[in-house]
This record gives sequence, C-alpha cells and structure tokens, in this order.
Amino acid sequence: TLAADQTNHGGVDLSADYYVFKGFEVKNANGWGISVQGQHIVVQDCDVHNNGDCGISIRAGSGYANSGMNNTILNCDSHQNADTPCNGANADGFCAKENSATAGSGNIFDGCRSWDNADDGFDFYGWTSPVTVKNSWAFNMGATTAGSGSNGNGFKMGGNKVSAAHVMSNDFGFDNNQNKGGSHISDWAFTNNSNPAAMSCDKCGAWNNTNSNGGDFQGITVQNRVTASATSAKAAAAKRNADGSLPDITTL
Repeated sequence: TLAADQTNHGGVDLSADYYVFKGFEVKNANGWGISVQGQHIVVQDCDVHNNGDCGISIRAGSGYANSGMNNTILNCDSHQNADTPCNGANADGFCAKENSATAGSGNIFDGCRSWDNADDGFDFYGWTSPVTVKNSWAFNMGATTAGSGSNGNGFKMGGNKVSAAHVMSNDFGFDNNQNKGGSHISDWAFTNNSNPAAMSCDKCGAWNNTNSNGGDFQGITVQNRVTASATSAKAAAAKRNADGSLPDITTL
C-alpha cells in the first residue's frame, strides 16, 4: 500500500517518460492520487481511492514540453475520491483536463472502473486531443461523496466548447442518479458537455441514470447499444479476470 502524506499536494507524480507503474494502492493523498505528466507511461492494475482530487490524472503541466502524451491507464480502479475544500467540483475518478494545443495526444484508458467519486467518473474537460476510453465502467457518482459543486456524470467527454473527437467503445454508465449535491448536479451517464465534435460510443450501455437533470446519453450517438442491468454493488464487487480486465457486465 502506498499511502501519501496528507501534507503533500498529491500522491504519485510521474513526470518523466517510459515509466511502468503497476500494482499499487494509492490512497489518502491531499490532492490527486496519481499524476501523469510524461510520455509513454503505463499505469496498470492500481487501486486509487479516498484522495482529495482526481484519482488518476493525465496532465500537460507547465514546464513539461510535449507532456501528457501517449500514456495508457490500464485495468485500474478509482473510487471515493472527494475534494471537500472545492465542494466536490474536481475529484473525478479519471481525468485529462485543460491541456495546451501542443500536448495530450495518444492517451488511452482501458479496462478502468470508476465509482462513487465526488465529481465525474471520467472527465476530459477542455482536453484538446482525442482520448480513447474503452472497456470501462462509471457508476454511482457522488452517492456519498458529493458536494455543492459536484456534477456526477459517468463519462464527461469535454467542456468549455473545446472540440476533440474522443473515441469510446464497450463503455458502461449506470446508477449515476444518486448525487446529493447542489445546483451543479447533472448525472448523465455520457455527456459531450459542450464538446462540438461528433462522437459516438460503440457497444456501450447506460441504465438507471434518469432524473430531472440528466439521463443516459447527451450529445453522443450510440452504436450497437448493449442492454444490461448490473447494480453498483455488484459492479464494485466484481472480480477482474486473470489478465486484469473487467468481466462481461451483462453477466452480473
């Protein structure tokens, strides 16, 4: 177990290139759990939870030329991250947010599971390059961790009207209707969040997200929609396959 000191801003900072960071538990950091600012980094088989900002964040930080590119987040879990000082506005499960136009291409989230984070499951607000998200789940956002600034979306595929045609396949968003936050609640399973690029989700599914502020799909076309009915409890408890991938959600 890798437990970060509460006096530090974040937990693990991967700011060089060609790291493989595998099999760690990262918890209790005052800020993000894992920050990825390099290139060709693989974060794999990690359990990241109860941190004070985004669980696993790909970033294009100031001073890092061509940073946040060609990274893979593989078979990771991120849950119960909550940012109390910001009223739940930033603590996503996985994120790649607000990069410059010269960084951020080639990033992949594969086999990742996000639940009960204060803000969104996956958040690509203002990220200028297409991100691939596949074989991943986002559920139960904000059920117990929400604040007045929480959104509670499963997959937030953009923001600030920045155009980036993110790629989605075999992704599932469900039970994102439990947010107890304030006026910012939206609770969509999938939303383009003002991203003007045409986006579709192939072999994806969404259920039990409907409320007065959200629903299943907003501004995203569904191709070959998958029907399932897994509950958050079953999804959180589901054992991964021997290779670390998530099981077939239709069997839960």
